[in-house]
Amino acid sequence: MGSVETAVHEKPHLGITAERVMRKASKPVWVVKRGAAPSIKRILCPVDFSEASRRALGNTVQLARTFLAELIVLTVIESLSSFYPYRHFPDEEFQRNYEAKQQDEFDRFLRDVDFSQVSWKRLIRVGRPHEQILLLAGETQPDLMVMGSVGRTGLPRILMGSVAQNVVREIPCSVITVKSKEVSRDG
Repeated sequence: MGSVETAVHEKPHLGITAERVMRKASKPVWVVKRGAAPSIKRILCPVDFSEASRRALGNTVQLARTFLAELIVLTVIESLSSFYPYRHFPDEEFQRNYEAKQQDEFDRFLRDVDFSQVSWKRLIRVGRPHEQILLLAGETQPDLMVMGSVGRTGLPRILMGSVAQNVVREIPCSVITVKSKEVSRDG
């Protein structure tokens, strides 16, 4: 489905109808943004280790093979201070240990994925997930983003997670959100 058109120099908008469909649809929804590339050369797949992310990544690998596209798999490690804004963590080693555990979890998450015949790289960022995803999208200019739409935060807004909702609203490229159904039969 298409997204709402924007005036020149405005941030891209998702549109009310597209957002509602993405929230309520049980099947994957592919939103094509105005001016989207006619071919897919680079795909961004942010993951948070949830089942929705696992399905999204499996489908993204298949899409990358199909389009012969470069795949960027991203995870964002939130700083502990964002979880506990009123609590001070004086020990930087505690944050480093947390980040190391998250990196290990990312490695385990990727271990069972078959990346054969796919040019891909893994990236880790630290910060607020939706902000880091949008920053990386600005840096790498993906043609498509595939993202699980219900994350592990436990705070989904209706059926679309808050991170996915914030990213999808602002990202300039086309987007596929994945919930309970696969994009491809092979994924």
